[in-house]
Amino acid sequence: MSGTILAGLPEASLLAFVLLASLLCGAMLALLMASLLDEEWRHALHRPLAAACRAAPLLLPFALPVLLWCGRLYPWPTQPDAPDGPRAWWFSPGGLALRTGAVLLLTVVLGRLAARPGGDDGGRQRTVAGIGLLLFLPAATIGMQDWALSREEAALGGLLDLALVLQGSVAALALAALAVPAATAGEAGAPAGGGGGGAPRRAVDPGLERTLLFVPLGVLWLWFVQFLTAWMVDLPHEAGWYLRRAAGGWGWLGAGVSLPALLGAILLGILPGWSRARLAAIAALLSAQHLAHLVWVLRPGAPGPTSPLADAACLALALAALAAALRRGWRMTPPAGRAPRGGQGASHDKEGRNA
Repeated sequence: MSGTILAGLPEASLLAFVLLASLLCGAMLALLMASLLDEEWRHALHRPLAAACRAAPLLLPFALPVLLWCGRLYPWPTQPDAPDGPRAWWFSPGGLALRTGAVLLLTVVLGRLAARPGGDDGGRQRTVAGIGLLLFLPAATIGMQDWALSREEAALGGLLDLALVLQGSVAALALAALAVPAATAGEAGAPAGGGGGGAPRRAVDPGLERTLLFVPLGVLWLWFVQFLTAWMVDLPHEAGWYLRRAAGGWGWLGAGVSLPALLGAILLGILPGWSRARLAAIAALLSAQHLAHLVWVLRPGAPGPTSPLADAACLALALAALAAALRRGWRMTPPAGRAPRGGQGASHDKEGRNA
């Protein structure tokens, strides 16, 4: 039994690292996008998302086992038909280590910048967010391609890496919304049904509702387009990638857990009348879908043995370390104040003085 657990540690460490990377990178992507688009909900969600950005250094120790066990996790260092030329360097332990170090360094630096509260300086925040997105989104997709997809060449060069990044981002955003009860409330004074001032506020910010609906729709569309292209254009290698994941229990995991969870979250997002309970259900569905989908992507192409006990141990360690890092980041991040938009804040102050 102990030998089986030890033999499964490389695969378990990869799963734990990819899960952490997708959630922390996804949280930073959500914060950068919200700052760039000046979403209202970013003020309330700034603290949990910034805490996740500050937790980015946690990825460094969890990346080390992946790099040390590169030869056991990725078949291309030892495969007989190894690529040559520039692709030989790209698909090599040294190339993987260099790109991983660059992506993680960029994530840590941008995480520190994105976690700073903007206060009234919305222009500075938008500038940082815009430049950060230009750098971070390509880096995150390259990272997901390296860590999760490069074990099978058929998965490279498509939309799957971007889908994984967005998938982790919406799961992190839904969990962050649950972390702050006030984060889900609509604007003060915004009635739930558009009625008078005595009507209750909306339970969930409308902008957050739209984000938690349209991003999962985008993830579903990306995976469907990639799947449709592989079959309709008659790409045998790409079709084989899906066939390996449709065989046996992997097909049940994809079609019976991951896809229904994503469709369930979308259906709950379409229905009107959001509540805290519905937000919790959507967050649970998106989290379950994300973990199941990562296993569905990673494990059918695993060149080495796996162990459920090793998976459970590594995931428990990763989540415990993440919780500790998030608590530390939460304490380091002050609540972000809402900056006035246009002349709205001044007019409210004037109305208060007149009253």
